[in-house]
Amino acid sequence: VTGVTVTATKVAMREAASSTLQGLITGTGAFDPSLSWAIESGGIGTLSATTGASVVYTAPNVSAGKVVRITASSVQDATKKRTLFVSVNPMRGSISAGLYHNLALTTDGTVMSWGDDARGQLGDDTNFAFKTSPVFVAGLTNVVAVAAGFEHSLALLENGTVYAWGLDSEGQLGNGAPLVNQALKMQAQISGGVIAIAANSNYSLALTSGGQIISWGSDDYGQLGNAGTNTDNPSTGSVAGAQNNNVAIVAGAKHALALQADGTVLTWGDNVAGQLGVGAATPQQTAPIQITSLQNIVALSAGFEHSLALKSDGTLLAWGRDLEGQLGDSTALAQQSTPVAVQGSSEIIGIASGIYHNVALKADGSLLSWGNNDQKQLGNASTVTQPVPVSVGSASGIVAVSAGSYHSVALKPDGTLLAWGWNAIGQLGLGGSLPGTDQGTPVSVLLGTNRIRVP
Repeated sequence: VTGVTVTATKVAMREAASSTLQGLITGTGAFDPSLSWAIESGGIGTLSATTGASVVYTAPNVSAGKVVRITASSVQDATKKRTLFVSVNPMRGSISAGLYHNLALTTDGTVMSWGDDARGQLGDDTNFAFKTSPVFVAGLTNVVAVAAGFEHSLALLENGTVYAWGLDSEGQLGNGAPLVNQALKMQAQISGGVIAIAANSNYSLALTSGGQIISWGSDDYGQLGNAGTNTDNPSTGSVAGAQNNNVAIVAGAKHALALQADGTVLTWGDNVAGQLGVGAATPQQTAPIQITSLQNIVALSAGFEHSLALKSDGTLLAWGRDLEGQLGDSTALAQQSTPVAVQGSSEIIGIASGIYHNVALKADGSLLSWGNNDQKQLGNASTVTQPVPVSVGSASGIVAVSAGSYHSVALKPDGTLLAWGWNAIGQLGLGGSLPGTDQGTPVSVLLGTNRIRVP
């Protein structure tokens, strides 16, 4: 928010436990410290006036990657309201939807997977057999984040190491020597210190505790960001010129984005549809460049040829391919090479992008979706493409969401999962034989007694 400074004076982060974020909010656009403020319904935390020109905030139950809404009204004058969104990075995903498979991190640090296994991306055995209900990835414990690519998978352990499995045709597993398929986990060539991971198409990204970005795999469109010559790399290497102040990473199908600590955004890779957001649909960028029109960003997502950015005021911007209405600005033009506002987006705290569709999590736990809908992936009981956001069925109380190719997955606060959209090869985790039945509204994934870690 313009004119507002949010300073963290105390951050206690613990995996799968209550954590506290405490600090000061100052500036002309912030909360007037001469008044008393009360958190409204749906808001998180407390505010208290101080003797100086700042307000102390305390937000409990905060986790890495979650955007916290602080909405308050003045005790003296209820017409005076302020809303701020505070993001704690890096983003760590407990659920991740890939092309036709999914990964989910359980409360005990193990990983479940389901859907397509033609390349071994489920990591449960060497039979390469589709699974219509969740199974456990073999030999993985102490996991803190997962990321699903098109046909490969990544897991981040609490010691900062990364494991990978699945298709390795272009070195996307990062073990230094590409294989065809690898159904069992192998360690990527990273010495440790990783705090976040991302994957898409046939490449992978990692963010270190020092704010550096590492990439490996396919580089057909410059998505490795190494200022190279579009050469695939099965060994991990640094993204060129990304500095050390990155706090989150996102992998689109052929392009990538990085969020910096000051709320600005770097981007690189394919740009044929303007998905880099730099004002021209140039072929590609092999090294990161800044999207100068973006400020005050707290979260990012990327699809096949489009991108989304969540602003600190809870609104959304989008750019890139728009043929399927995935930019949400009602135009459904061929493309937009600079960010445009997503219509009707407000109080958003989380975003996810599939190939041609998007899902947004609101502060009240409800979901919005827009874009391509030919496989019911928008969850609104229809197959009609939507160029502006619509509600996802009766989904409520959601705490995290992920979008796959033509399906979506959402996490409930009790650790259960909902899924909807295309189910031809079991990617909704509903059990039964193939082909599965597509679902136009959210249904429960068959987790049994297992529960997924809540952010």
